[in-house]
Amino acid sequence: VPAFEVLSIDINRAKAISMDNVYTEAKALLKSGFCYWFDDEDIEDIAELYKESEDFQVQTAEMELSLRCFEKPTEDNPHSSYMTTTEIITYLGYYTHHPLSLKHMGEALKRAGFEKVSRRRDGSSPVYVYKIRKILPCPLLDSYSSLM
Repeated sequence: VPAFEVLSIDINRAKAISMDNVYTEAKALLKSGFCYWFDDEDIEDIAELYKESEDFQVQTAEMELSLRCFEKPTEDNPHSSYMTTTEIITYLGYYTHHPLSLKHMGEALKRAGFEKVSRRRDGSSPVYVYKIRKILPCPLLDSYSSLM
């Protein structure tokens, strides 16, 4: 796949494109049986492009905090908690005033490789939780106290 770099975007030229013509073309493609969804090969290509661009992606606060404050349980240290994404954000909220997003936290935990499992709590309906180990004391305590 050849690499390319966007140097500029001509917004006025983009605004000049007739949306009626775009709609007409899209409708004609749909009627002709055009494959408008991603097939397995497309998904593999997208995954490869995503992986190749990781060096240029901005790491979210959620990713930084999850990597700094939690570990994956190991055979050497199997002690773990089962926490929902909301519980993780609430826990981190005690140590940071940065607003955190449930969506970004879920993505960060998945990217970091934390195991997501379905568990029942006190006989209630199952909920998705992450098998996670808190790093104690929380490393953010040092950061927070040094800011005061």
